[in-house]
Amino acid sequence: MPFDYRQKLEEIRQLLDSGDETAYVELIEYAVGSDDESLEEFLVSNELWGGSGSIADNCLHDNPALRKRLMRSLIELGAAQMAEQKVNARTRMWATTFQQWIDDDIV
Repeated sequence: MPFDYRQKLEEIRQLLDSGDETAYVELIEYAVGSDDESLEEFLVSNELWGGSGSIADNCLHDNPALRKRLMRSLIELGAAQMAEQKVNARTRMWATTFQQWIDDDIV
């Protein structure tokens, strides 16, 4: 069964909404409601996987439990994207770093 990117992004949107990350919630809502081409652009965007200011880097630091859930969701999303070679230059780095932090009980 193919990976449901919209469903995973909706899960991430709900986490961000729970943590009052309003601007990021709106980005994901737009991507999920867009056509497939726009969705794929978001999946490889710096808004999602970039450095400072991205969802991967910047969200939910004030809530460690939600941050850990976000990292788990991003690991799953990143793995699916890597399997299909739909990646940003930082997708692999974030997904592997998050997995290492969880494995090492850093977060």
